[in-house]
Amino acid sequence: MKPRINYATELTRLPESYERVLEWNPDELRSRLLGAVDGQAIFVGTGGTLAVARLAAGLHETITGEPARVMTPLELSRLSPLARARVVLFSAGLKHPDALLAVEMISTRRMHPATVVTLRAPAEVRSSVPSSVAIIGLPPLSFSEGFLATTSVLVMACALIRAYLGDDALPLTFPSPTVEMPEPAERLLVLGTPDLAPISVDIETRCNELGIAAVQTVDYRNFAHGRHVGLARNAATTSVLALIAEPFVNLAERTVAVLPADEIDVTTWRTSRSGPIGTVEFLLASMQLAGNFAERQGIEASRPGAPEFGRRLYHLGLRRMIPRKNEGSVDRKLSALPVGSVKDEARAIYEDGLKDWVTSISGQQFSGVVLDYDGTICSTSGRYQLPDETVQMAIARILETGAWLGIASGRGKSLFSDLREWVPKAYWEQVVLGLYNGGIKIRLSEELPDMSVPSTLMLDVVSRLCEPPLEHALRIEARSHQVTATLSTGTFSQPSKLRSTIAALMGRRPALDVAVVTSGHSVDVIPSESSKTSVADEIESLLPYPVLAIGDQGDLGGNDFELLASSRWTLTVDECSPDPTRCWYLDDAGRSGPELLTSYLNALHPDGESLTFETTIP
Repeated sequence: MKPRINYATELTRLPESYERVLEWNPDELRSRLLGAVDGQAIFVGTGGTLAVARLAAGLHETITGEPARVMTPLELSRLSPLARARVVLFSAGLKHPDALLAVEMISTRRMHPATVVTLRAPAEVRSSVPSSVAIIGLPPLSFSEGFLATTSVLVMACALIRAYLGDDALPLTFPSPTVEMPEPAERLLVLGTPDLAPISVDIETRCNELGIAAVQTVDYRNFAHGRHVGLARNAATTSVLALIAEPFVNLAERTVAVLPADEIDVTTWRTSRSGPIGTVEFLLASMQLAGNFAERQGIEASRPGAPEFGRRLYHLGLRRMIPRKNEGSVDRKLSALPVGSVKDEARAIYEDGLKDWVTSISGQQFSGVVLDYDGTICSTSGRYQLPDETVQMAIARILETGAWLGIASGRGKSLFSDLREWVPKAYWEQVVLGLYNGGIKIRLSEELPDMSVPSTLMLDVVSRLCEPPLEHALRIEARSHQVTATLSTGTFSQPSKLRSTIAALMGRRPALDVAVVTSGHSVDVIPSESSKTSVADEIESLLPYPVLAIGDQGDLGGNDFELLASSRWTLTVDECSPDPTRCWYLDDAGRSGPELLTSYLNALHPDGESLTFETTIP
């Protein structure tokens, strides 16, 4: 049982926690925040962590150039199921019903990569978090925080700054603030700037949660649009706190100078440190302010005494009260269609297409299945681990029927070794591999050739990737039939444009005869004749019936697009193409990856010497 301490003692322990977060390795968090950024990011927080989410959103937009939003779990529940975004949830203990609700939503909808940032060890909370969601464990607390979050907020904020801005972004010495405290008043008006929005949120949270002041936050220019009237009318009961930092020092000083000093009580907080370091100073000052106001009012900030109805509110069971907006099969197709105003007409087309596809497949016989690996058989984040036992059992059941298994993947030797570890040897002859996106076809029963020496074409690819503007931005792995490029985290301000940038380099005269495809974690450059479809072709040339192909990157440019577009009998466990005749996503619970693959495989049943697929319209 961790000891409980009072609020003043919590503040004295902050330098100790600051030192621990400086020693902590931010690489995994950095990878989750910046790796293969594509589209908007959503940062979710509640209570004290809402300020952390606001800080994360500002850092994300500054560093990546991609939009970011801040949401509470309730706001997240109303997000359109067509929205695509990476999402990060901040929760110190991951015990509250709101945090657990958010975990459920991000794991069953199109939000990936999904990450939980917590101060608990990942092993402690994994049972509450699906395998598709990564858990980042920050340095844990050695004591139990009180009513207001202090150390957890500081640790999360500092971890974010180091992840986005580099290991040396924070000073080695604790940035203890020296500021004047405003006079306690019924109302506190906080004037801030966009860069200091996390501080405004933090002050508002602490003061309003304790009931020590009614806080209004506003930026300097929005204050000029009428709120000054409200301040004048309530000047006798209002204190103004002006946050002043670069690059808005001049604006802040001139605004404060206009306020009549004999009528309005104004306190200024200044920092000479620019950017996030100044934010940390002000964050610590906000914690001091809450303690100062509470002490003057005779309140112990760590244990203010919650009312009975407050405890009931905090622990409300939410599962039955929050409507779900899971994305179905037609919604997935609509999200892949680049249109706006004709969505209603398109929905009717897809509804008819889904009915036709389900009706047609009900009598279709299959000789086997062809599967993508990363993101399909295993999660992208868990690609270097063996698949879940449920997936292994589902695949083994297919092989036991005598059906064939094809695996088409961008990986090579490591995948071959993994498969031999968990696929029963008795079935290796039934397993056809298309390594390096189909560049090398081999059965699992055969011995793997040497693939370490890049061909002349692949060496030409590497040469172009080592030119500006990508020469310092990429980690490159070259093999005989493929070059895999991943970003050195944080080096490329628009990672979502990596594929098109590489494609442009490959297409420069004289154009290289290659294809550029994306996976969930990298960009692969392969010979144009390489194709995942070659695995399906191989099996179908030996057996009387077609195969059912399943992948996760079925959208145009995805490394499963060609495979899932090559036949009518294709499914996706994630991204789909807009084609209404194939590449369908069949689920109404928002599942994806290995979990949905297991459902698909369990719908395949032996029918003589073939398999049939049983499904209904989800």
